Amino acid sequence: MYVGMTRGRHSNRAYVATHTTTAEMHEPQFAQTMQDVLETVLEQDGIERSAHEVMRAELDNATRLDRLIPIHEHLCQLDARERYRPAIINSGLDPVDQAALQSSPAFGPLITALRRAEHLGLNVPAALRQVVNQSSLTNANDLASVLHARVERLITRAERRTRATSLVAGLITPAVHVSNPTYIAALQEIESQIAQRADWLAEQATSSYEPWYRHLSDSAPEGTEPQSQLIRDVAAYRELYRICTRDPLGSPPSADHAQQRRHSRLKRKLQQIPGSGFPEPGTPVASSSTSSTDEPAIER
Repeated sequence: MYVGMTRGRHSNRAYVATHTTTAEMHEPQFAQTMQDVLETVLEQDGIERSAHEVMRAELDNATRLDRLIPIHEHLCQLDARERYRPAIINSGLDPVDQAALQSSPAFGPLITALRRAEHLGLNVPAALRQVVNQSSLTNANDLASVLHARVERLITRAERRTRATSLVAGLITPAVHVSNPTYIAALQEIESQIAQRADWLAEQATSSYEPWYRHLSDSAPEGTEPQSQLIRDVAAYRELYRICTRDPLGSPPSADHAQQRRHSRLKRKLQQIPGSGFPEPGTPVASSSTSSTDEPAIER
């Protein structure tokens, strides 16, 4: 930290390098903010640990959900982009629009939404043609973003008609439609590790009687399957987004679409628990005289 300071006469500024080295193909590269880097530095205790302690810490880091889930999503993205290529070609978009679609930052979220639609039983080629032909795309600033919003509306309608589908640890769409044999075994292993980690997190919350767990256990019927499942899902959500507050879900996310969706899903479940402290849908919330600033997407 100290060597990165300017140590000037009138000011002292810290310059933080946020770039990362080139990752392996199977290792997704995640952007780091200045806050991420500084928090990592501050988490270093500086105390020399035994080989056993180092090995245990590294094993714990390797099985954390905020590491496993991005790898799972990355592999599913690689497979889905190949599987959906014919659907994009036959969607009604011309080659120029297809190129613009695939170069957009919103193309990844669109692929994720199409995977969710597929998991709900929707036909992806038909769904793509439907959203493309829904209305004119001539004035769309970001084609992928517009199509993503339209696919999300299809998913919302499909979810109302179908029974709730199972998710791994209540967070991710299972990779049941993956066709590339290179990824199948790896994804199955990762999903197994994610499920085991979620079970372990729920056990840890129960044994340590964490404040957020106490809040839920006092509200939900004790020992019931819904309570156990909800505690497991909330514990997994908290580790994925590094939430450390007493509130089970932390502050509402402001930017990350995937986190917003997961937050909303868990919040709806919490609202079904009498006395949980979460207002039921449609209940007016008293407004404060002072406005608060937006919270970051991931709490630390």
